[in-house]
Amino acid sequence: MQYSMEIEPANAMLECYRALEDLHSAGKIKDIGAYKFSTEQLEYLLRRCAVVPAMLQAEFHPYLYRKRLVDICRDNSIRMQGFCFIKCVEDPVIIALSRKYRKAPAQIILRWIIQHGVGVLPKSKTPSHIKENANVFDFSLSPNDVEWINSLNQDRSFTPYSVQYRK
Repeated sequence: MQYSMEIEPANAMLECYRALEDLHSAGKIKDIGAYKFSTEQLEYLLRRCAVVPAMLQAEFHPYLYRKRLVDICRDNSIRMQGFCFIKCVEDPVIIALSRKYRKAPAQIILRWIIQHGVGVLPKSKTPSHIKENANVFDFSLSPNDVEWINSLNQDRSFTPYSVQYRK
């Protein structure tokens, strides 16, 4: 379920979600997921829903490090899948780590996302990039390097119609 609190009132979102809960209770759907929810929207939903979403797909990258959202998902057994706009591949920190680990900048970002316990589905049309994106399990970023990337956070979203995110 995609939802923007700026476009529709919160009650409309709850009404839609409750319809999904009814389908879930009737055995017509197995799980309910959420898409593009902010931390505040997810907290609002969790205070009012009977069925916790099984999955949340949300924007997640070094310029939008959403620690609180990751923690809420973890605490409520919600699988989080991050979608990432690889606009931060040219960041000097990412480039420095790319050299250190001898990996492509996109691989550094994908590994950072994975080390936060967030699932990711990288997108590429280029066969070499598809292969490169899959090759992120043969290394780990050090805790200091993870923190270094965390420090890049600017609460900057690249998604249209997104709300402003707070830490």
